[in-house]
Amino acid sequence: MRLSTGVCLVASLALSQFANASESDDLHALADLGFSSKPCEAYRGISIDPGCLVLSAQVRLDTAALAAAIPHLKGVEKRHGLSLANTQIQDVDVLKGLTSLQQLDLSYTRVQNIDALNGLAGMQRLSLWGTQVRNVDALKGLTGLQWLNLSRTQVRNVDALKGLTSLQRLDLSGTQVRSADALKSLPHLQWLSLSGTQLQSVDALEGLTGLQQLFLSRTQVRNVDALKGMTGLQWLDLSGTQVRSVDVLKGMTGLQWLDLTGTQVRNIDALKGMTGMQWLSLWGTQVRNIDALKALTGLQWLNLTGTQVQNVDALKGLTGLQRLELSGTQVRNIDALAGLTGLQWLDLSGTQVRDVDALKGLTGLQHLDLTRTHIQNVDALKAKLPRTRILTP
Repeated sequence: MRLSTGVCLVASLALSQFANASESDDLHALADLGFSSKPCEAYRGISIDPGCLVLSAQVRLDTAALAAAIPHLKGVEKRHGLSLANTQIQDVDVLKGLTSLQQLDLSYTRVQNIDALNGLAGMQRLSLWGTQVRNVDALKGLTGLQWLNLSRTQVRNVDALKGLTSLQRLDLSGTQVRSADALKSLPHLQWLSLSGTQLQSVDALEGLTGLQQLFLSRTQVRNVDALKGMTGLQWLDLSGTQVRSVDVLKGMTGLQWLDLTGTQVRNIDALKGMTGMQWLSLWGTQVRNIDALKALTGLQWLNLTGTQVQNVDALKGLTGLQRLELSGTQVRNIDALAGLTGLQWLDLSGTQVRDVDALKGLTGLQHLDLTRTHIQNVDALKAKLPRTRILTP
């Protein structure tokens, strides 16, 4: 019995060594065909197998060259990823048997048909960014997918995604998608971009309470009340939409990044108490009163360009501010900025400001834009801030 066990152990070790040597030969062969390799990268909790490799093809790779590489790709037994981004391939039928594929990047290739991917059940991460793919029905069975990028494809209908309940990150930006109804059943989504789509309503997103980052810029969305339960939101982009009210954001104290550029928003009282906010853009809105920002001590970047703001006293205590954009506002007095010693970038271009003595103590300023103003005491300011790049009237 012991002899038999010993023989089995020796045989097992021999087979393991043979398999390792064979895999090494395949990796060398792939290198000769122009493939480079590096460890797979984890992304925000998306799991990867230990030892996972990403094999990246050179840009000149075409479908014929890929077919020649397939036997060697099959020989790589460990879970691996394959990047064919920006290559010349048009047909992915040769990928059918690569059941060990965990990641696949076909970004900006000439691929139009992805039916061959329907059997790659181990796939966790897939990018079709910038391809001419129109139909994604082949993805229905890829229930292990956690990360999917369909940005800038020709996709209009995403019903095929309904059953992909493992999805955590989904990029549909720049597609022709009009409805988000298919996303209702994706409870684990944490990151979602619908920017630049034909979307008009976000009601279908109401139940996606796990969302942390949501991008809706340049859509036709007008009402965002459906976001009410998304208390875990950290990033929200509503820029270029027709949104008028952000009252739904009241109490979302976890928000760190908010873009309201070019919206119809006038009132920002809902932002009161969001002490975790670090980045805020109100550029081009009709906002006049910014008292709601008084307690946002975590703010580092604030853009008020082109707003109706006249008074910036509310900014007095925001000592963490590093960048402040006031271009094109009605601001005349900037005494409130005197204590903002952390400021590195300040844009006062096109304002009504005439006196900048309040800035003399801001020795950390690296960039100051005073163009299109009528400021008189610039020379005195330059003497106080010799290291600051000052753009003068």
